[in-house]
Amino acid sequence: MNVKKSRAHQKAIGMLKDSLRRTSARTRQDFDVAVAVSGGADSLALAVTAAKVLGRGNFSTITINYGLQPDSAEIAENAAKQCLELGAREADVVEVSIQGSANLEAKARTARYEVFRKLIVQHESQHTHTLVVLLAHTLDDQAETVLLGLARGSGTSALFGMSEFTGDYLRPFLQLHRKETEEICLVNGLSYWLDPTNSCSKDDDLSRVPTRSVVRNILLPEFEQIFPGVRKNLTRTATILSADSGYLEKVALKEYRSCTYTRENMHELDIDRLKLLPDALRWRVIRLWCKEHADFEQLTLERVLQIDKRLIQLDGLGGRNIQLPGEFIVRRTEWNTLQIFRQLQSRCPLAPEKH
Repeated sequence: MNVKKSRAHQKAIGMLKDSLRRTSARTRQDFDVAVAVSGGADSLALAVTAAKVLGRGNFSTITINYGLQPDSAEIAENAAKQCLELGAREADVVEVSIQGSANLEAKARTARYEVFRKLIVQHESQHTHTLVVLLAHTLDDQAETVLLGLARGSGTSALFGMSEFTGDYLRPFLQLHRKETEEICLVNGLSYWLDPTNSCSKDDDLSRVPTRSVVRNILLPEFEQIFPGVRKNLTRTATILSADSGYLEKVALKEYRSCTYTRENMHELDIDRLKLLPDALRWRVIRLWCKEHADFEQLTLERVLQIDKRLIQLDGLGGRNIQLPGEFIVRRTEWNTLQIFRQLQSRCPLAPEKH
Protein backbone atom coordinates (compact mmCIF):
# COMPACT_ATOMS: atom_id res chain seq x y z
CA MET A 1 0.00 0.00 0.00
CA ASN A 2 1.37 3.40 -0.98
CA VAL A 3 1.58 5.60 2.11
CA LYS A 4 0.51 9.15 1.29
CA LYS A 5 0.97 12.20 3.46
CA SER A 6 -1.32 15.08 4.37
CA ARG A 7 -0.75 17.95 6.78
CA ALA A 8 -2.34 15.85 9.54
CA HIS A 9 -0.13 12.90 8.61
CA GLN A 10 3.01 15.03 8.67
CA LYS A 11 1.97 16.19 12.14
CA ALA A 12 1.38 12.60 13.26
CA ILE A 13 4.76 11.49 11.87
CA GLY A 14 6.49 14.22 13.87
CA MET A 15 4.63 13.20 17.02
CA LEU A 16 5.56 9.55 16.67
CA LYS A 17 9.23 10.36 15.96
CA ASP A 18 9.36 12.59 19.04
CA SER A 19 7.66 9.99 21.24
CA LEU A 20 10.00 7.23 20.11
CA ARG A 21 12.98 9.50 20.70
CA ARG A 22 11.80 10.31 24.24
CA THR A 23 11.12 6.64 24.90
CA SER A 24 14.61 5.70 23.77
CA ALA A 25 16.13 8.37 26.01
CA ARG A 26 14.02 7.20 28.95
CA THR A 27 14.62 3.45 28.60
CA ARG A 28 18.23 3.75 27.36
CA GLN A 29 17.84 0.52 25.43
CA ASP A 30 16.70 -0.72 22.04
CA PHE A 31 13.12 -1.88 21.72
CA ASP A 32 10.75 -3.38 19.18
CA VAL A 33 7.36 -1.88 18.37
CA ALA A 34 3.87 -3.35 18.19
CA VAL A 35 0.85 -1.23 17.28
CA ALA A 36 -2.50 -2.00 18.94
CA VAL A 37 -5.05 -1.81 16.10
CA SER A 38 -8.79 -1.99 16.76
CA GLY A 39 -9.87 -1.27 13.20
CA GLY A 40 -10.97 2.26 14.07
CA ALA A 41 -9.58 5.43 12.51
CA ASP A 42 -7.25 6.29 15.40
CA SER A 43 -5.38 2.99 15.47
CA LEU A 44 -5.19 2.56 11.69
CA ALA A 45 -3.79 6.09 11.45
CA LEU A 46 -1.16 5.08 14.00
CA ALA A 47 -0.34 1.95 11.99
CA VAL A 48 0.16 3.87 8.77
CA THR A 49 2.27 6.44 10.64
CA ALA A 50 4.41 3.66 12.12
CA ALA A 51 4.89 2.31 8.60
CA LYS A 52 6.25 5.67 7.50
CA VAL A 53 8.48 6.25 10.53
CA LEU A 54 9.79 2.70 11.08
CA GLY A 55 9.62 1.26 7.57
CA ARG A 56 8.14 -1.96 6.23
CA GLY A 57 8.84 -5.03 8.31
CA ASN A 58 10.00 -3.05 11.32
CA PHE A 59 6.79 -3.18 13.34
CA SER A 60 4.01 -5.61 14.14
CA THR A 61 0.35 -5.14 15.00
CA ILE A 62 -2.07 -6.78 17.39
CA THR A 63 -5.85 -6.73 16.92
CA ILE A 64 -8.33 -8.08 19.46
CA ASN A 65 -11.66 -9.62 18.52
CA TYR A 66 -13.98 -9.26 21.51
CA GLY A 67 -16.90 -10.90 19.71
CA LEU A 68 -19.25 -8.16 20.86
CA GLN A 69 -20.56 -7.30 17.38
CA PRO A 70 -22.08 -9.63 14.77
CA ASP A 71 -19.24 -8.82 12.37
CA SER A 72 -16.44 -8.59 14.97
CA ALA A 73 -14.34 -11.30 13.28
CA GLU A 74 -14.61 -9.62 9.88
CA ILE A 75 -13.68 -6.24 11.35
CA ALA A 76 -10.58 -7.67 13.05
CA GLU A 77 -9.45 -9.58 9.95
CA ASN A 78 -9.93 -6.51 7.74
CA ALA A 79 -7.82 -4.42 10.12
CA ALA A 80 -5.07 -7.06 10.16
CA LYS A 81 -5.13 -7.34 6.36
CA GLN A 82 -4.65 -3.59 5.94
CA CYS A 83 -1.79 -3.62 8.45
CA LEU A 84 0.01 -6.32 6.46
CA GLU A 85 -0.46 -4.25 3.31
CA LEU A 86 1.07 -1.29 5.14
CA GLY A 87 4.17 -3.36 5.87
CA ALA A 88 3.58 -4.89 9.30
CA ARG A 89 5.94 -7.79 9.94
CA GLU A 90 3.09 -9.64 11.66
CA ALA A 91 -0.56 -8.74 12.15
CA ASP A 92 -1.94 -11.01 14.83
CA VAL A 93 -5.63 -11.31 15.69
CA VAL A 94 -6.46 -12.55 19.19
CA GLU A 95 -9.94 -13.64 20.22
CA VAL A 96 -11.13 -12.98 23.76
CA SER A 97 -14.37 -13.77 25.48
CA ILE A 98 -16.23 -11.11 27.47
CA GLN A 99 -18.64 -12.62 29.97
CA GLY A 100 -21.89 -10.92 31.01
CA SER A 101 -23.51 -7.76 29.70
CA ALA A 102 -22.62 -5.28 32.47
CA ASN A 103 -19.55 -3.02 32.43
CA LEU A 104 -18.52 -4.19 28.97
CA GLU A 105 -16.15 -1.26 28.46
CA ALA A 106 -14.21 -2.00 31.65
CA LYS A 107 -14.15 -5.75 30.98
CA ALA A 108 -12.90 -5.20 27.42
CA ARG A 109 -10.17 -2.90 28.71
CA THR A 110 -9.04 -5.48 31.27
CA ALA A 111 -9.00 -8.21 28.62
CA ARG A 112 -7.12 -5.96 26.21
CA TYR A 113 -4.28 -5.19 28.60
CA GLU A 114 -4.06 -8.83 29.60
CA VAL A 115 -3.48 -9.71 25.95
CA PHE A 116 -0.86 -6.96 25.65
CA ARG A 117 0.92 -8.14 28.79
CA LYS A 118 1.10 -11.72 27.52
CA LEU A 119 2.42 -10.46 24.18
CA ILE A 120 5.14 -8.44 25.90
CA VAL A 121 6.21 -11.35 28.11
CA GLN A 122 6.25 -13.75 25.15
CA HIS A 123 8.26 -11.30 23.05
CA GLU A 124 10.86 -10.74 25.75
CA SER A 125 11.28 -14.50 26.22
CA GLN A 126 12.11 -14.89 22.52
CA HIS A 127 14.03 -11.69 21.71
CA THR A 128 16.84 -9.64 23.20
CA HIS A 129 14.90 -6.37 22.79
CA THR A 130 11.96 -5.31 24.91
CA LEU A 131 8.59 -4.59 23.28
CA VAL A 132 6.79 -1.26 23.37
CA VAL A 133 3.08 -1.27 22.50
CA LEU A 134 1.80 1.85 20.74
CA LEU A 135 -1.72 2.95 21.74
CA ALA A 136 -3.72 5.37 19.59
CA HIS A 137 -5.38 7.51 22.25
CA THR A 138 -5.96 11.03 20.91
CA LEU A 139 -6.39 14.51 22.30
CA ASP A 140 -10.16 13.89 22.26
CA ASP A 141 -9.73 10.72 24.35
CA GLN A 142 -7.60 12.66 26.80
CA ALA A 143 -10.19 15.44 27.13
CA GLU A 144 -12.92 12.85 27.74
CA THR A 145 -10.82 11.13 30.40
CA VAL A 146 -10.14 14.38 32.25
CA LEU A 147 -13.80 15.43 32.14
CA LEU A 148 -14.91 12.00 33.38
CA GLY A 149 -12.38 12.15 36.21
CA LEU A 150 -13.59 15.62 37.19
CA ALA A 151 -17.25 14.57 37.17
CA ARG A 152 -16.52 11.49 39.26
CA GLY A 153 -14.37 13.37 41.78
CA SER A 154 -11.53 10.94 41.16
CA GLY A 155 -8.70 13.17 42.37
CA THR A 156 -5.59 14.40 40.60
CA SER A 157 -4.51 10.93 39.44
CA ALA A 158 -7.55 10.85 37.15
CA LEU A 159 -7.51 14.55 36.26
CA PHE A 160 -4.08 14.39 34.65
CA GLY A 161 -5.48 11.74 32.33
CA MET A 162 -3.29 9.37 30.35
CA SER A 163 0.48 9.64 30.27
CA GLU A 164 2.42 9.51 27.02
CA PHE A 165 4.66 6.79 28.41
CA THR A 166 3.41 4.23 30.94
CA GLY A 167 5.52 1.14 31.50
CA ASP A 168 5.60 -0.73 28.19
CA TYR A 169 2.93 1.45 26.56
CA LEU A 170 3.41 4.56 24.46
CA ARG A 171 0.69 7.03 23.44
CA PRO A 172 2.17 9.31 20.75
CA PHE A 173 -1.14 10.83 19.55
CA LEU A 174 -2.27 12.63 22.72
CA GLN A 175 -1.95 15.98 20.92
CA LEU A 176 -3.70 14.81 17.74
CA HIS A 177 -7.43 15.33 17.15
CA ARG A 178 -9.68 12.41 16.24
CA LYS A 179 -10.76 14.20 13.05
CA GLU A 180 -7.10 14.28 12.02
CA THR A 181 -6.80 10.50 12.33
CA GLU A 182 -9.85 10.16 10.09
CA GLU A 183 -8.18 12.46 7.56
CA ILE A 184 -5.03 10.32 7.63
CA CYS A 185 -7.08 7.20 6.92
CA LEU A 186 -8.96 8.90 4.10
CA VAL A 187 -5.79 10.15 2.40
CA ASN A 188 -4.19 6.70 2.63
CA GLY A 189 -7.24 4.78 1.46
CA LEU A 190 -7.73 2.94 4.75
CA SER A 191 -11.15 1.54 5.58
CA TYR A 192 -11.93 2.08 9.25
CA TRP A 193 -14.71 0.83 11.49
CA LEU A 194 -17.11 3.04 13.43
CA ASP A 195 -17.96 1.40 16.76
CA PRO A 196 -21.74 1.83 17.27
CA THR A 197 -21.26 1.97 21.05
CA ASN A 198 -19.31 5.21 20.56
CA SER A 199 -22.36 6.98 19.13
CA CYS A 200 -25.44 8.37 20.86
CA SER A 201 -27.82 11.34 20.80
CA LYS A 202 -29.97 13.23 23.29
CA ASP A 203 -32.97 11.20 22.13
CA ASP A 204 -31.42 7.93 23.34
CA ASP A 205 -31.98 6.41 26.76
CA LEU A 206 -28.69 7.69 28.16
CA SER A 207 -28.88 5.38 31.18
CA ARG A 208 -28.18 2.52 28.76
CA VAL A 209 -25.35 4.27 26.91
CA PRO A 210 -21.67 4.04 27.97
CA THR A 211 -20.80 7.17 29.95
CA ARG A 212 -17.83 7.96 27.73
CA SER A 213 -20.11 8.00 24.69
CA VAL A 214 -22.36 10.55 26.39
CA VAL A 215 -19.34 12.73 27.17
CA ARG A 216 -18.02 12.34 23.61
CA ASN A 217 -21.23 12.98 21.69
CA ILE A 218 -23.24 15.28 23.94
CA LEU A 219 -21.32 16.99 26.74
CA LEU A 220 -18.09 17.96 24.98
CA PRO A 221 -19.84 19.28 21.83
CA GLU A 222 -22.07 21.41 24.09
CA PHE A 223 -19.04 22.68 26.02
CA GLU A 224 -17.26 23.42 22.74
CA GLN A 225 -20.04 25.79 21.75
CA ILE A 226 -19.70 27.69 25.02
CA PHE A 227 -15.92 27.37 25.44
CA PRO A 228 -14.27 26.98 22.02
CA GLY A 229 -11.14 24.87 22.29
CA VAL A 230 -12.28 23.13 25.47
CA ARG A 231 -10.76 19.79 24.42
CA LYS A 232 -7.33 21.32 24.01
CA ASN A 233 -7.77 23.26 27.27
CA LEU A 234 -8.65 20.12 29.20
CA THR A 235 -5.64 18.36 27.74
CA ARG A 236 -3.38 21.28 28.66
CA THR A 237 -4.74 21.13 32.22
CA ALA A 238 -3.96 17.40 32.31
CA THR A 239 -0.37 18.08 31.22
CA ILE A 240 0.13 20.67 33.97
CA LEU A 241 -1.43 18.46 36.65
CA SER A 242 0.63 15.50 35.50
CA ALA A 243 3.86 17.46 35.94
CA ASP A 244 2.81 18.74 39.38
CA SER A 245 1.63 15.33 40.54
CA GLY A 246 4.77 13.64 39.26
CA TYR A 247 6.90 15.92 41.42
CA LEU A 248 4.67 15.40 44.47
CA GLU A 249 4.81 11.62 44.02
CA LYS A 250 8.62 11.70 44.08
CA VAL A 251 8.64 13.81 47.26
CA ALA A 252 5.97 11.59 48.82
CA LEU A 253 8.02 8.47 48.10
CA LYS A 254 11.00 10.00 49.89
CA GLU A 255 8.82 10.96 52.88
CA TYR A 256 7.23 7.52 52.88
CA ARG A 257 10.60 5.85 53.26
CA SER A 258 11.36 8.05 56.28
CA CYS A 259 7.96 7.37 57.89
CA THR A 260 7.71 3.60 57.56
CA TYR A 261 9.46 0.73 59.27
CA THR A 262 8.82 -2.87 60.32
CA ARG A 263 8.30 -3.92 63.93
CA GLU A 264 7.95 -7.67 64.60
CA ASN A 265 6.81 -8.29 61.01
CA MET A 266 4.16 -5.56 61.25
CA HIS A 267 4.33 -2.71 58.71
CA GLU A 268 4.05 0.60 60.55
CA LEU A 269 3.82 4.32 59.81
CA ASP A 270 5.12 6.94 62.24
CA ILE A 271 2.16 9.18 63.13
CA ASP A 272 4.27 12.01 64.55
CA ARG A 273 6.20 12.25 61.26
CA LEU A 274 2.98 12.09 59.26
CA LYS A 275 1.50 15.01 61.19
CA LEU A 276 4.39 17.21 60.07
CA LEU A 277 3.58 16.69 56.39
CA PRO A 278 1.21 18.90 54.37
CA ASP A 279 -2.04 17.24 53.29
CA ALA A 280 -0.93 16.59 49.70
CA LEU A 281 2.10 14.61 50.88
CA ARG A 282 0.50 12.90 53.90
CA TRP A 283 -2.38 11.53 51.80
CA ARG A 284 0.04 10.24 49.18
CA VAL A 285 2.16 8.55 51.84
CA ILE A 286 -0.94 6.78 53.19
CA ARG A 287 -1.83 5.61 49.67
CA LEU A 288 1.70 4.32 49.04
CA TRP A 289 1.70 2.45 52.34
CA CYS A 290 -1.64 0.78 51.68
CA LYS A 291 -0.68 -0.06 48.10
CA GLU A 292 2.55 -1.73 49.18
CA HIS A 293 1.16 -3.76 52.07
CA ALA A 294 -2.41 -4.61 50.98
CA ASP A 295 -3.93 -6.45 48.05
CA PHE A 296 -5.55 -3.51 46.27
CA GLU A 297 -4.04 -1.23 43.67
CA GLN A 298 -5.80 2.01 44.58
CA LEU A 299 -7.37 3.36 47.75
CA THR A 300 -10.30 5.76 47.42
CA LEU A 301 -9.87 9.30 48.66
CA GLU A 302 -12.69 8.72 51.15
CA ARG A 303 -10.73 5.89 52.77
CA VAL A 304 -7.53 7.94 52.86
CA LEU A 305 -9.34 10.87 54.52
CA GLN A 306 -10.98 8.50 56.98
CA ILE A 307 -7.59 7.10 58.03
CA ASP A 308 -6.12 10.60 58.24
CA LYS A 309 -8.93 12.13 60.28
CA ARG A 310 -9.84 9.32 62.66
CA LEU A 311 -6.47 7.70 63.28
CA ILE A 312 -4.04 10.60 62.80
CA GLN A 313 -5.67 14.00 63.29
CA LEU A 314 -8.09 12.94 66.06
CA ASP A 315 -5.41 10.86 67.79
CA GLY A 316 -7.64 7.79 67.67
CA LEU A 317 -10.62 9.47 69.35
CA GLY A 318 -12.71 8.55 66.31
CA GLY A 319 -11.86 4.88 66.82
CA ARG A 320 -8.58 2.98 66.62
CA ASN A 321 -9.41 0.55 63.79
CA ILE A 322 -10.55 1.10 60.21
CA GLN A 323 -11.70 -1.72 57.95
CA LEU A 324 -10.39 -1.71 54.37
CA PRO A 325 -11.35 -3.88 51.38
CA GLY A 326 -10.04 -7.44 51.37
CA GLU A 327 -10.38 -7.86 55.15
CA PHE A 328 -7.49 -5.51 55.81
CA ILE A 329 -7.37 -3.47 58.99
CA VAL A 330 -5.54 -0.21 59.68
CA ARG A 331 -4.94 0.21 63.41
CA ARG A 332 -3.50 2.97 65.56
CA THR A 333 -1.14 1.55 68.17
CA GLU A 334 -0.43 2.76 71.66
CA TRP A 335 3.09 3.79 70.58
CA ASN A 336 1.79 6.28 68.00
CA THR A 337 2.09 4.30 64.80
CA LEU A 338 -0.29 2.86 62.24
CA GLN A 339 -0.28 -0.84 61.41
CA ILE A 340 -1.88 -2.61 58.45
CA PHE A 341 -2.68 -6.32 58.34
CA ARG A 342 -5.27 -8.87 57.31
CA GLN A 343 -7.77 -9.38 60.10
CA LEU A 344 -7.33 -13.16 60.02
CA GLN A 345 -3.57 -12.77 60.36
CA SER A 346 -3.69 -10.50 63.40
CA ARG A 347 -1.68 -11.88 66.27
CA CYS A 348 -3.55 -9.84 68.86
CA PRO A 349 -7.17 -8.68 69.29
CA LEU A 350 -8.29 -5.46 67.71
CA ALA A 351 -8.13 -2.40 69.88
CA PRO A 352 -11.52 -1.60 71.41
CA GLU A 353 -13.37 1.33 69.83
CA LYS A 354 -13.89 4.38 72.02
CA HIS A 355 -17.46 5.66 72.43
